[in-house]
Amino acid sequence: MAKSVSRRFTHCLAVLAPLVLLCGAFVLAGGAPAGADTTTFASSTVGSSGTTPDFDESGPWSMSWVYSCSGGGDFIVAVNQPLDDQSLDVGPEEQGSGSSGVDYFYDSGQFSLEIESGCTWSITVTPNGAAPLSAPATYSSTQTGATGSPQAFIVQGPWTMSWSYECPSGGLEDGFFVDLNLPTNDQSADVGVDEMGSAGSGEEYYYDTGQFSLAIMSDCTWSITVAPSSVGALAAPVTYTSAQTGLSGNPQEFTVGGKWTMAWSYECPAIDGGGIFDIEINEPSGDQSTDIGPFQEGTSGSGTNTYNDIGAFSLGVVSTCTWSISITSVAPTPTPTPAPTPAPTPTPTPTLTPSPTPATGQHGYWLVGSDGGIFSFGSAQFHGSTGAMTLQRPVVGITPTIDDGGYWLVASDGGIFAFGDAGFYNSIPGIGLAPAGSSNPKRLNAPIVGMVPSNDGGGYFMVASDGGVFAFGDAKFEGSCPGIGGCSGAAVAVMPDASGNGYWLVTATGHVYAFGDAVNYGQPGPQSVPVTAAARTADGGGYWLLFSNGAIAAFGDAKNLGDPAGSVGGSNPATAIFTTSSGGGYWIAAANGAVFAYGDAPNDGSMAAQHLNGSVVAATGW
Repeated sequence: MAKSVSRRFTHCLAVLAPLVLLCGAFVLAGGAPAGADTTTFASSTVGSSGTTPDFDESGPWSMSWVYSCSGGGDFIVAVNQPLDDQSLDVGPEEQGSGSSGVDYFYDSGQFSLEIESGCTWSITVTPNGAAPLSAPATYSSTQTGATGSPQAFIVQGPWTMSWSYECPSGGLEDGFFVDLNLPTNDQSADVGVDEMGSAGSGEEYYYDTGQFSLAIMSDCTWSITVAPSSVGALAAPVTYTSAQTGLSGNPQEFTVGGKWTMAWSYECPAIDGGGIFDIEINEPSGDQSTDIGPFQEGTSGSGTNTYNDIGAFSLGVVSTCTWSISITSVAPTPTPTPAPTPAPTPTPTPTLTPSPTPATGQHGYWLVGSDGGIFSFGSAQFHGSTGAMTLQRPVVGITPTIDDGGYWLVASDGGIFAFGDAGFYNSIPGIGLAPAGSSNPKRLNAPIVGMVPSNDGGGYFMVASDGGVFAFGDAKFEGSCPGIGGCSGAAVAVMPDASGNGYWLVTATGHVYAFGDAVNYGQPGPQSVPVTAAARTADGGGYWLLFSNGAIAAFGDAKNLGDPAGSVGGSNPATAIFTTSSGGGYWIAAANGAVFAYGDAPNDGSMAAQHLNGSVVAATGW
């Protein structure tokens, strides 16, 4: 997550009488850092209650404190921070006969402390050279005190904050508030916890990285665990509620593949005019849209917002009310496919392939060049091509309809060309996105590299080189590489599983990522040459990966029936692998148009030794 439209504000709830003073922690003191001081203040010089002299800190610093009260009493320390300091520095707020602790701060400048107490006490401020903790890390009120600022932590990638609290009194002073100090220049809307009541628990999800620190305000016992997260994004439609997240917080991220809506409602107790309901949207990296959520004040309300960008999003909810939020993808309205002028099918000169194993029944296949020229072999019929068109971007893939009565071509800009009985279910340009690398701020983050149909042919998936997946028609979006924090290597292929509720994404470095209910049957990992294509078995119980040198890696129930390793590679890489309808064989195509048949795949010819206007980039058949 890279960007949010931020309306963040610091809010203090005056419900808790002891916390009213903590709102004073935002009092700003002027001055610039003049070094790093180690200074001790004591009640013997400042008085039980009072304000310390100014002190300077030039980096991370800590505040060690100890107090003692005969018969019990309060010990409350507020930190007066430098002008324009955006951190929230929370000091101790203790009740009892005595205690001690350390609070950690990560800002710099000139500070002073404001103490309210009836006890004897001592406070030492000093530069802090201790390294931040590495997540996972657990903090508790027994370490920090009920209110305070624990040591910072570092986390790389998506992470979660699990929390729980319990208050002994069950009265009006119960509550648990957590604010996050974010890394420098982090624009994410990371909302902490803002709970009232005698007890509670929950989990927040965050998608930024770096060094963070927490500021906790409470009168209760509590525990917080921060940990890296490998939980994938939810696929729309999805509903979030305050019962899951808490009144304020960050629910799990979601992914959408096109236009989407956010329906929301909230309800607050009719006390003092109601409450606040604010949603901030963390948008995908590189997203140039300005997605603004609702900001409401009152006792109740509802509405629906509509957005046109795609990818993985997360929400930051700031509220004092109960609420519900539903995210829904808006199905695209199909538009007619322009009828391209059919080009005559080239008459190919049959070329023998290394494994001419004839099979019974009808077979055929299509090869497609980067210019969109189609070459038909065997029983495959020519239904049209883009060979005579001027394309905005080159063709990168072909996929057949379920009855092989047509096919779709896809270009690297996500443009779709439907021929024969292929239906048009929209395209990347159709949802308003310009090609990757263009100057248009609403553009693809990376070029499209391939496509496959949904199981029933009522839609299709596209995959971009960054692992972004785009689902159209009845194709079900189940996740993508950006949604899990990125994949290793550029994506080269996507394969739907047999159920239609999942798919595999394959990268050039030989990594396989399973989404939805797809099962990961294995992966070769990095090799000396890149993976260029992949195909699944007929029953979805395995898959083949094709390397540029023609070598095959088989996983699950896929069988290695042979490969053209040694005959292709270098300037003539293997570019496509496609299977027979029986699943008992496959063909491999190369950039120069050569076709190699294995298993029960028959040799129906190739374009080897023929002039091509564009290299063969993909192929399909049955």
